[in-house]
Amino acid sequence: MLIHNEHAGFLPSSFIFWSTLFIYQLNTRNTLHLLSEFSLAKMSKQGFLERGVLFTSLIFILLHIPFLNLPTVIFAAALGFLSILYNFPELTLSSNIIPLRGIPLLKIFIIAFVWASISALLPLTISEKPLLSSNAFLLFAANFLFILGITLPFDIRDYANDQRQSLLTLPHVIGIRNTKLLALLCISGFVILMSFLVGWISLLPLFLATAILILRATPERNEFYFTFWLDGTILLYFLMIYLSLESPV
Repeated sequence: MLIHNEHAGFLPSSFIFWSTLFIYQLNTRNTLHLLSEFSLAKMSKQGFLERGVLFTSLIFILLHIPFLNLPTVIFAAALGFLSILYNFPELTLSSNIIPLRGIPLLKIFIIAFVWASISALLPLTISEKPLLSSNAFLLFAANFLFILGITLPFDIRDYANDQRQSLLTLPHVIGIRNTKLLALLCISGFVILMSFLVGWISLLPLFLATAILILRATPERNEFYFTFWLDGTILLYFLMIYLSLESPV
């Protein structure tokens, strides 16, 4: 079914919003695990708000499907499946099968790929525009580097926990200091690539704020520092891009 003109702007934005929220819940809240009595009991102990957000976003995603073109549905389903495999099955010492996030050094690249695909490629499939254009490549690569840059500090946060689970991450391989430097390189690469699409001046506040947060990240920082301030740079990113597009040439 084709999207009517009056819904052409709202429907894609709404679908991307709910899809992003759903995947965020899957990847960061560790809600979906192997369907076992243990996992179901563990899930039931989660807060009502967390479960409500997950299932509400899923319902809204399903309501959008009849109004989307087939490539969009297939593309979104592939990203959703990849996100499920990120945590499925639950990582335990007794399991012979490990989730994608349990593969050494892989988890942050999966997160960056999924988020970059949602923000850069999914809108193109909805609007039936080619995915292989130079602008699409620049936006995907820039978003990939940005998400990678703000995700690396989360590996610093999880340093001790990942060590207990024998999960190899970049901070264990190159050290915390070098991980921060790599994150800064990613953010710098993001600014360079995005400067081909928008003015680099508009990206400067985002770069400075993100760089400071990366440099101050330590395993001892509380959860609020990462989930509010570092994750909050995504909202700052949106604001900076929006203002740059709205400003007169």
